[in-house]
Amino acid sequence: MHHTALSDVSGVITGGAGKRVTGVLADNATAATVLWFQLHNLAADPTNEEPLVAVRVGAGALVQVSFEDMARDGLGGLDATFADGIAWGWSSTRDTYTAHGTASEVSATIFYEEP
Repeated sequence: MHHTALSDVSGVITGGAGKRVTGVLADNATAATVLWFQLHNLAADPTNEEPLVAVRVGAGALVQVSFEDMARDGLGGLDATFADGIAWGWSSTRDTYTAHGTASEVSATIFYEEP
C-alpha cells in the first residue's frame, strides 16, 4: 500500500498499468464552492477528459472514501484499477475536468496499490 499527499490542483501520481486506488481523503477549504476531486486513467495531467472517479467535496469539507469498504459493505464498490496511470485534479464540474481551485484551497491524499 502506498499513499501520496497532493498539494496542487492537478497532477500525476504514477504512470504504468495495474495501479489500484483503494481510498481518497480530499479537503476543500474554499469558503463557498463545491468542487469535484477527480481521478483519471492517464499518464499525464488531465485537461478536459472524463474522470474514472469523481468525488463531490462541499465547501469547507473534508471527505474520506474507501473503495474497499464500499465493496465489503455491499455498496457496489468500485474497481478503481488504472491501466495507463493515476492522474488527478480538482474540478468545478463532475463529468469532465474543468480546473478549479488553488494549491492553498485544496489538498488530498490518495491510497493505492501496485502489482
